[in-house]
Amino acid sequence: MSAILGLVDDGRQRQELEALPADVLLAILSSAHDTVDLYSVVRSSRVVYDVFRSAKRTVLISILARDLGTSGLQSAIAATLITLQTIRHRAGHEEDENIAIKLFESLLHGDCGLSLARGLSEAEFARLVGVNRSVQFVVDEYAATRLPRLREIHSDAARPLNSRERQRLALAFLRHQVLASIHSTSTLTAGTVVYQQFSTLFQPWEIQQIADAHSFLRVMASFVFPSCERIPRSLSRVYITGREWWSDADEQEAMSDLNVMRARFLQKCGHKTVADLEMEQSISEREREARHNMMPVSYSFLAAGPMPDQISSSQVVAQYLSLQEIYQREDALPGLFAAEDDGDGGQSVPFAWIDGHRGIDCQRWGRHLFRKAVPPGQESLTALQTNWTRLIVRQWRWLGFMFWDRERVELLKSKLPEYATGWLTRPPPSDDNLSLGGL
Repeated sequence: MSAILGLVDDGRQRQELEALPADVLLAILSSAHDTVDLYSVVRSSRVVYDVFRSAKRTVLISILARDLGTSGLQSAIAATLITLQTIRHRAGHEEDENIAIKLFESLLHGDCGLSLARGLSEAEFARLVGVNRSVQFVVDEYAATRLPRLREIHSDAARPLNSRERQRLALAFLRHQVLASIHSTSTLTAGTVVYQQFSTLFQPWEIQQIADAHSFLRVMASFVFPSCERIPRSLSRVYITGREWWSDADEQEAMSDLNVMRARFLQKCGHKTVADLEMEQSISEREREARHNMMPVSYSFLAAGPMPDQISSSQVVAQYLSLQEIYQREDALPGLFAAEDDGDGGQSVPFAWIDGHRGIDCQRWGRHLFRKAVPPGQESLTALQTNWTRLIVRQWRWLGFMFWDRERVELLKSKLPEYATGWLTRPPPSDDNLSLGGL
């Protein structure tokens, strides 16, 4: 597409471009890297514009399908429709949440994304294109924060993201938008209707990806809505930043709509990236690394995993298995094996998930991601060992292992021996070894 942009700046070559058959011009337009390049070409020539206008939706659907993959396109449509629908809903109203979840499920298991996209109204389709632009923006922001750290670990591990990796990230961010749109408060816990119905739509590894996406969006929101002093009690839920007023609801709106997040971030931060803003913070490198590894989560079930935070009634107890029962179920399930790329990166099980669990079909996520295994001769884990497992899981999550292809994961593993195959299933090192390691 960059070559085409060069042609349109040359009068003679532009005439040659305009002389191409319409189907060839459509193929060229459909290969645009993004809508910015697409519209640059379209605006450069009346002939090209007329061809584009005659098949605008076809061209844009081709770009959407390439950017998002099959699963991502379905989730982008869901994010478009459910956001529009839930604007009218009362936050936390279970009937509305049920309707939205059923709609989401029908979109995931109904017609393919291409058919769904063709059937959208003009307003819905325009919003869908905007959702893709915004999710690609967030994916770029995520990559900009992770790749410099990956380069420090292994220079070859910092190459640009490929299409499958971008699709995995986009899918996680889109699914998160649907979740945040359905349940617009920060009190989503295990045992709620949303938790029970939403979590059953996905495999544990998919929920882990949503949790990692959620943590990054929390960081983005922290720069758009920074902490500041509260104003008088009468406005206790309203904050002020400079001359701009905002409330808790404003932050939640940005968390539940990537279009709003992108617009607010650009308005507040200009051309700076999340990586730029993090580097500007007046904190030490050690403090910055610790902050990176916090992986903040406001939806408790994303952190608690399949176990409830608190069990308050016998009815709730009956809904959950103990960790030991979960382990037994995992051991009885057929093992997972790394498969060749299926053409839809968002759907395939991440290699790091399979490799970390040594092929066990793990049914856990969040704080229970590491299978509790006590070293021989010990009755339980020590405080030092517990802290070690928590830190290496957080680092693994922050480095983005859940989104990378096998080649990138193997490069990182070659420099980070703590993530050798099966690391999530093995006991931690002894206290003596951990002390020698400087923890």
